Amino acid sequence: MVKQDIVDYINGHYDETFEVVDIFYNAEPRNGRLRFCGYRHLNTFYDFKEVEFKFQSRGFDIIALHKRIKGLYYISNTKDKDHIRLFATDHSLVNRIKIYGSDFTKIADAYKS
Repeated sequence: MVKQDIVDYINGHYDETFEVVDIFYNAEPRNGRLRFCGYRHLNTFYDFKEVEFKFQSRGFDIIALHKRIKGLYYISNTKDKDHIRLFATDHSLVNRIKIYGSDFTKIADAYKS
């Protein structure tokens, strides 16, 4: 589904006028990162799984996260500065993070080789 189609659906369903940049962080077709507004409106239509995990915000970790996630996702901060909360439609990634003990560094390092 194209991002504009998703935005049009939200606009029609909620009688609001959002643009793509109101719902998504950018207009790139393969990046499904949502803003809070997008997550708030789409979580009623999609099954988002939640996981909290250790994330150091190294450049490589961020690139690995964006490349690894397939589907829509929203990232929120936690009180602990080294952890983030991920809401994703990519259930396989959420399960993999749980298997790796909620340490994303192990998953990111696996992509280096």
